[in-house]
Amino acid sequence: TRVFSARVTDSRVFNASDIDLRVIRASDIDLRVFSASDIDSRVFNASDIDSRVISASDINSRVFSPSDIDSRVISASDIDSRVFSASDVDSRVFSASDIDSRVFSASDTDSRVFSASDIDSRVFSASDIDSRVFNASDIDSRVFSASDIDSRVISASDIDSRVFSASDTDSRVFSASDIDSRVFSASDIDSRVISASDKIRVFSARVT
Repeated sequence: TRVFSARVTDSRVFNASDIDLRVIRASDIDLRVFSASDIDSRVFNASDIDSRVISASDINSRVFSPSDIDSRVISASDIDSRVFSASDVDSRVFSASDIDSRVFSASDTDSRVFSASDIDSRVFSASDIDSRVFNASDIDSRVFSASDIDSRVISASDIDSRVFSASDTDSRVFSASDIDSRVFSASDIDSRVISASDKIRVFSARVT
């Protein structure tokens, strides 16, 4: 279940209270910060412009805190856990070793490297439900398209365009069609469009 509400252009703030729930609220321009407390729950809080830093402590939990502008560095230690710490500006390097586990380390500015070893592991090459597939080709660009339940497929084509089949810089467009699935396509600068049409489970969510 996703709940979205934005106040400022290009900002992200998330807070979740239940399993696999997403609640999003915006407070600043292009901010990302995350902290999680429950299994497969997302909690987001922003403090800096376009910075990403992530650390996780529980199975399938997300915890995010920022330290640098638009930097990404990720390392994982438990099954389906996320741990993120940043060392370089806007660099990405990914490799997976366990089922549904995330392990991230960065070596170059805004570069992506992905490898997967088991079902439901995140990073490149996914084949089953709740699997992710990623592929990047340009500086700070994100493009996402999904085809299976809770699966992610990502490829990049434009500079600093996020997710979702991007055509312009920093644009976002969201649409969902299956259970816990993500499908993204973008057409305008920093625009968001979110809609769900199929079997989406509804949970109660609270925003703090």
